[in-house]
Amino acid sequence: MSILLKTRPARQKPSGIVTKISMRDLPVLAARLASCNSEDPYLVSAAYYGFTGRNGLWTYEEEGKGFILFCRHPNIPDKTLIFPSVNPQGIDLTKNLLQNYFTPEDDLQLARLTPWDAEEAVTRLSWITQGYHFEVMDELFLDWLYPVHTLSTKKVTEHKGGAFNAFRGRLYQVDQSRIRVEELDIDKHYFDLLSLSMKWARDRADGQYTVKDMFEPNLHILRMARKSGLDMRGTVIYMDDACVSFSIWEMPVDKSRPASSAMMLAHGPSKGLSELQQLERCRALQDAGVERVCIGGSETPGLDAHKKKMAPVESLALKSVSVSSKAQIHAAAALKTPQ
Repeated sequence: MSILLKTRPARQKPSGIVTKISMRDLPVLAARLASCNSEDPYLVSAAYYGFTGRNGLWTYEEEGKGFILFCRHPNIPDKTLIFPSVNPQGIDLTKNLLQNYFTPEDDLQLARLTPWDAEEAVTRLSWITQGYHFEVMDELFLDWLYPVHTLSTKKVTEHKGGAFNAFRGRLYQVDQSRIRVEELDIDKHYFDLLSLSMKWARDRADGQYTVKDMFEPNLHILRMARKSGLDMRGTVIYMDDACVSFSIWEMPVDKSRPASSAMMLAHGPSKGLSELQQLERCRALQDAGVERVCIGGSETPGLDAHKKKMAPVESLALKSVSVSSKAQIHAAAALKTPQ
């Protein structure tokens, strides 16, 4: 990643400061994000950045212009994700970050932009940067291939009406006499959650993903809940005294904002445990005075269909922007042109 390797030409004078964000810095980041606004709730969630940036997370900021965040891609080595600014000067910050700390040959991507913002970023950055080529694209690997959904905690708790038919049908499949629900106490529940996460990873691993691939992201969230100092809460479900499901979310600083789901896992002998966990999460949040919870987007159609069972009150489509070398694009085009 060039932020660690690049030597800037002497003629370039960096106009901003790059700061690495560790897990212990996340509460400070949360406090800074509390005064920011975004259509995408995850762009103002420190827990989201802490999770997605688990392989390295940084801020770039300039005096009077605010800051933007960027991180190593969680799944693709040497690729960098640059998030949109939650400040008005976002395009200028992105331009200066690209010109001063990266090169067009680096593997870069702008992440989590609305379609309109993605088009605007391509248009403006194409004019004000040198050597870069930008192109709007559908996300291929991460959680905004399908729309980001936000739920009403009240509506899910009540789950009335035709929109919740499928949801209620799954809940009926759970034998409630075997169920115990507990409020998350991360120190008390940590090893039960760790054990369930490992069992899930072992059962889900296949030729494409190893046990390590499946387990380590969950482990990182559990460590964040235990050590980061963020206001992360959750619910834990036991069936016949065995842990079968849990969810963890970041509480909003302002309860008029949505909570941000960090993790939800259900793995047990009964159908309907995922739906039960969604219900218990919304019930806990409603009791805490939080009216909405963002449950994110999805990488697969099946996961998106599951989230739609809860009748989202908001759904936000997002795009990515590929960032590449203009010279390489021109060279490739020249090779394809008949001589």
